[in-house]
Amino acid sequence: MFGLAGRTGYLRIETRVCNAVTTRFPDAGRQHARKGSIADGADAHMFGPHSEKLLRAARATGIDARLSRDAGSYLCNYLSWRAIEAVDRDDGLRLAQFVHVPPLARDGTAARGISTMTLEQLVDAGEAMLMELVKLTRQATLTGTH
Repeated sequence: MFGLAGRTGYLRIETRVCNAVTTRFPDAGRQHARKGSIADGADAHMFGPHSEKLLRAARATGIDARLSRDAGSYLCNYLSWRAIEAVDRDDGLRLAQFVHVPPLARDGTAARGISTMTLEQLVDAGEAMLMELVKLTRQATLTGTH
């Protein structure tokens, strides 16, 4: 999964998600969450050791990529939480990952004052990470592990 990190100038590979939903701001349907958590009784989830491998794949393309422990408190965090739950259920999904990308200018150039990355660089890094995920998923399928 990919999402926009509007104020971050580098690519963020999320490693941790919190059991939190913002109650301060309405969602896209203009509804406010009634409670501040996604699930009862849990604190946080981790994506797993594959995050480091994706970091290496992204960095190999020459971009500024870093691990992050803050997927936010809205949709990115929620999607990540549910994806990790699906992996933990062992219902076929072997790996999940969320990556935040920096903003771009409308023409695909770097967003002035925020990032130096272009669309072409982000596509190259995204492709490298996706190829690494394919490799890791094949390995997990063959060994029956996550």
